[in-house]
Amino acid sequence: MASVDRHPLKEEIVGMSSAVKLAATLRIPPRPDTLTQVMQEVAADSPNFGKIGQLIKKDVTLFAAILRLVNSPALGFQDVKTIDRAIMLLGIKRIAQLVQVISLQNTLSAKLKINRFWDTAAEVAEITAALARQFTGLNVDDAYATGMFHDFGIPLMVQAFPDFKELMAEANANPDAKLAVMETQLYGFSHYDVGYELGRQWSLPPSINFAIRYQPQFAEVFADKIAIDDIETVKPLMALLEIAKNISATYRKFWRSRDQEDSIDIEPLAYEYFELSQSDFVELRDNFIQDMMAGH
Repeated sequence: MASVDRHPLKEEIVGMSSAVKLAATLRIPPRPDTLTQVMQEVAADSPNFGKIGQLIKKDVTLFAAILRLVNSPALGFQDVKTIDRAIMLLGIKRIAQLVQVISLQNTLSAKLKINRFWDTAAEVAEITAALARQFTGLNVDDAYATGMFHDFGIPLMVQAFPDFKELMAEANANPDAKLAVMETQLYGFSHYDVGYELGRQWSLPPSINFAIRYQPQFAEVFADKIAIDDIETVKPLMALLEIAKNISATYRKFWRSRDQEDSIDIEPLAYEYFELSQSDFVELRDNFIQDMMAGH
């Protein structure tokens, strides 16, 4: 592995004054025209529902993906066959957010050839949305987007740094290793920082970006040691995400080893935020895993 002091991009990164320069180093893809036009229309004083629908219909891939997502268990609708119907049911702000989510997924997948990366992300997103519906009054789309993009800085790190996969393997092999710490030591920033900047440039809601950025500082956030805007939304999003990641990781580990006792550690503050005991959480996790196995 390249040493911390001699990494080829280390000198460029040290002393960077803004995340924008970080993003430029990692070649963050620009927002597609369709997304930009949809967001402009949504921000108008009198948004034109018909125009938004027409913009979406012109992009066949986006059109199909939105209908598929609207009809998924994550959003709780069924048999929605037209964009106009989807807009009527969800409203333009929720549709606009789905356009953001799908556009970003499609752009990164096409640019970086990472279709398989989304398997786990989609699983975490579905669980996060289901938990949000069960335990909170949060926007379910925000919860879904947080789960979908919680690690979406990783593909850009893989693209930028040839040794990044080696670093991840080293972190995964060492239970005491913290990937974010190792990333920051070697590159000057972590994939969580990259994910935050990517979401910021693509105009995802700040609460989602903060929930993504501060995953490694979960305990500090919940102890109010980090000043964050809209903290009353960020905290439940982070707690939901922490639980969802644990459920997904435990399910995947169990599916490989069939060892139900070999569970994944979780930050207790996550389930305690929803006034759940450890036994409540274990029951919740087991129920999710049983449902996931039944649908496998």
